[in-house]
Amino acid sequence: MSNQLKPLSTGQSLTYCAGDISNNITYQLAAAFLLIYYTDIFGISPLAASTLFLVARVWDAINDPIIGTIVDKTNTRWGRFRPWVIFSGVPCAVFFIAMFTIPFDDMTETSKLIYAYVTYIGFGMAYTAVNLPYLSMITALSTNTTERAKLLALRQALSFIGIVGLAIVPTVLENSTAENPYFGIAVVAGGISLVLWLISGLATKERINLAEVTSADSAPKISIKGVLGYLRQNKPFLIIAMLMFVLFAQMAIGNSSGMYVFKYYLNDTSSLTSLMLSQMGGIVIGIIIVRKLIDRFDKKWLFAIGFGVGSLRFLSYLTMDIELIIAISFVCSIFSGFSTGTIWSFVPDTIEYGELKTGLRLDGISTAIIGFFWKVGFAVGGVIPGLMLDAYGYIPNQDQTAEAVLGIQHLGITIPVLFGIPAVILAIAFPITREVQKDIAEKLRTKHDEAQNATVGEIDTSKPATA
Repeated sequence: MSNQLKPLSTGQSLTYCAGDISNNITYQLAAAFLLIYYTDIFGISPLAASTLFLVARVWDAINDPIIGTIVDKTNTRWGRFRPWVIFSGVPCAVFFIAMFTIPFDDMTETSKLIYAYVTYIGFGMAYTAVNLPYLSMITALSTNTTERAKLLALRQALSFIGIVGLAIVPTVLENSTAENPYFGIAVVAGGISLVLWLISGLATKERINLAEVTSADSAPKISIKGVLGYLRQNKPFLIIAMLMFVLFAQMAIGNSSGMYVFKYYLNDTSSLTSLMLSQMGGIVIGIIIVRKLIDRFDKKWLFAIGFGVGSLRFLSYLTMDIELIIAISFVCSIFSGFSTGTIWSFVPDTIEYGELKTGLRLDGISTAIIGFFWKVGFAVGGVIPGLMLDAYGYIPNQDQTAEAVLGIQHLGITIPVLFGIPAVILAIAFPITREVQKDIAEKLRTKHDEAQNATVGEIDTSKPATA
């Protein structure tokens, strides 16, 4: 492995980023609309849906590290991560569409629950198989922390191309006469996602052979004990894992509660599309700005300020004024772009920190653990709304009682704002600054070079093989 890599070209960056458009189309659509689809269309109670989300995340705790371990042991001529992105997209798209499909009429409550469990957990497993290697692949593209941060910010910005499409979903639902309008939406979204996953997997090239790095460093075999020791010595990784949980829990609660807030609290579902577009536009602007600020400021401060100010957008619902809500949300979402554009760039920094501290290069397992935490965050974002709707007496497709409306108000305003507090504290506590990361990268380069030189020396002085 050479000490220096040429900067990533625009084409290389764009093909890599295509994969995250797919990731966001599928997972964000499920996060925003699956709960209300289950309760108002498919006919599952809020409590049953919440239980499903919780059980699925418990299974993720078992499944994700297994897939992460397999990914870390993968070594093909196409690379370590690309084959997973290429071949896992099909089952992921199929399960995604199946989640929003009513397979036959007159389903019993039991058959609905069985079908929901199979399709939702199946989607989660397939999504892990494509998303975990995709996220891990960033470490095989560049060793430069600034380049990675900019690439990840670009990835986040372009991912909103897919999410912008989701903004029209409320309008489609409002005007559709289909019994299950979500099915057609899922078919289109799943098909587009599959194409983009294939483009990303086939066109992106892994420029760093991590199998060679691991071999050169004579890294010890991966074991549960080794992973636990790795986690104990990698406090920055644990901070980011917790930060992921809080960030995605807030995001999921905001997404899940949006339809309920506009339908039953503001009584104006038609304006939800405008709000989503304004928020996404603000986030994209924020991501563009933060790509410039990364060169001058530590990422943790950009994240902390962005998340703190961005969390205030939920308070705008209290005004009950749609135009003011949209305006405030737009401004706050610019700051949300700071946190959205930087969050994933912390992960490779913690992986390299862990390698320097422990000698273990755990790209797949680390990403799996991070993925588990943000999935748990998303699950909490689904469980809390379901539990609150059930506790406050929500009844689908009817005028709600004052108590139910109060529950929706707390769900869409109070809880998301409270989640902003621990996120800011965790970000400030993150210890890897720009200078610390540069020092880590330099020490790792020296370590890798010494290991490779030692290996070459052994080969040169070895006894020649006889015929």
